[in-house]
Amino acid sequence: MKTTDALQLIAWAGGTALLGGVTTLLVLRVLRRVALAHQIAVVAVAPCLTALLGAWVGSQAMFFSDHDRTALTVLLIAAGVVGGVAAILLSRRVAAADAALQAVERDRAVEGSRRELVAWVSHDLRSPLAGIRAMAEALADGVVAEPGDVERYHEQLRLESERLAGLVDDLFELSRTQSGVLVRELERVSLADLVSDAIAGMAPVAAAKNVRLVGRCDDARVELEASAPELLRALRNILDNAIRYTPSDGSVIVQTACAGDRARVTVADDGGGLAARDLDRVFEAGYRGDPARTPGHAGGGFGLAIARGVVEMHHGEISIVNSNGGARVTIELPVVRVGEV
Repeated sequence: MKTTDALQLIAWAGGTALLGGVTTLLVLRVLRRVALAHQIAVVAVAPCLTALLGAWVGSQAMFFSDHDRTALTVLLIAAGVVGGVAAILLSRRVAAADAALQAVERDRAVEGSRRELVAWVSHDLRSPLAGIRAMAEALADGVVAEPGDVERYHEQLRLESERLAGLVDDLFELSRTQSGVLVRELERVSLADLVSDAIAGMAPVAAAKNVRLVGRCDDARVELEASAPELLRALRNILDNAIRYTPSDGSVIVQTACAGDRARVTVADDGGGLAARDLDRVFEAGYRGDPARTPGHAGGGFGLAIARGVVEMHHGEISIVNSNGGARVTIELPVVRVGEV
């Protein structure tokens, strides 16, 4: 074979391969959001088609007879069909195996979270129950007889039973939000009124800790299609979380805004922020994060998990980031403007 012929064939083959590679990358970019099986099929079929195209182009350049060219074309088409079918079948098997692995990993993660949640709940139930039992036995056995001590024990029993009731309520609310059930009907409510009510409800808690609770509303006309009691509870949970993490003389700032068809509520605290590992898990049921950030806190750790469930049930989104020496929780919800039907 002459050098010029060899170079010509190399040029045809290289050009065909380059064209096939670029085309494959473009197709994969277009299909980046489709099923994995389809992407694998493209990757598997593309080299076969490129090779077949290169062989066909080479046959044209080599000046085969019409009979030879026809025979080669038939062979290439047959080989392409068989290779394509094999590639598609292989891609489906690979995708099925990948899906099975992901399902196993998901199940493991869910099971791990479930065990962790059960451990947390068991601990939170055991502590007040043990205290209630000890105080009840002390009262029943006459160990505590002084009127002042008896009154103090009764008050402590009331507080511990309220703590238990609150934990049970949280568990019920969490199960309801995770099941996607809103018991109360949706109604048109003012976002400014909801935020104002949430701030008013948490103001005594903030005052007791000497934390400034500030509200700023950019647009009082914003309305939501929502379950007001559910959304109010979510806002209070977020505020309670922020106040608890904020040191004395710190501030919690609540701000509302609206852009297009989405309303945004941000709650920013001065609590020093969270570790990166906590940012990824802070909305999980029972997760409390770094104990050093919440000294003495004995809650169930369900507040933000319930808030996330409520927000998502309203077709909204909730997120948390570190900002300006604290944490900032942001919720976004679809809005209905005043005057709209």
